[in-house]
Amino acid sequence: MGLCVCVCVGGMGALVGVAMAIEDNYSCVGGEHTAQRGDTVWGVVAGRCSGNRQHAYDDVVAAHPHIEAWGMAQGEVIVIPHSGG
Repeated sequence: MGLCVCVCVGGMGALVGVAMAIEDNYSCVGGEHTAQRGDTVWGVVAGRCSGNRQHAYDDVVAAHPHIEAWGMAQGEVIVIPHSGG
């Protein structure tokens, strides 16, 4: 009986770990994006990505440390990753 409980608890722990890992993932319509007037990094990520958009946003900002998070200059080009996690 005790072995059964241990196996069940271990299995549930593994499922929770997998679920958390999946939640951290995102997928995007990746590639270059040329900013239009009024574009923000968050707006671009929200429009092109699904899944954990915060993680996608963090990856874009990390890859482009020169961009201003609250707005981009018109014509500025950023690269959106296809996926991450």
